[in-house]
Amino acid sequence: MVRLELDKVGLANRVPSGVVVTGGGAETVDVEDSARRMLSLPVRIGKPKGVGGLIDDVITPSFATCVGLIIYGAKLAPKEGLTSFGKRIKLPGKGLAQKLIDAVKNLLP
Repeated sequence: MVRLELDKVGLANRVPSGVVVTGGGAETVDVEDSARRMLSLPVRIGKPKGVGGLIDDVITPSFATCVGLIIYGAKLAPKEGLTSFGKRIKLPGKGLAQKLIDAVKNLLP
């Protein structure tokens, strides 16, 4: 299905760096080799890297996208003004957004 979609949108020959497989399916036995054969592209399994203090379960391919989005959001927080996020959507409790941002930052190395 992935190969068909890549062909349909004309990207099959435009991803020379390959495909990154994440999520629970990435933990399937031989998924990397199977995807490489079916897609005729380089394939690797995406795992969170450079994240300290997390339990082993969270640094698996199943959580790669989630951890990546948290890191991305934490890096944007000072630039995008996410500290005022709670005021904009009227979250209950004073400083709830800041507490969330601080908790995410504590996950980063």
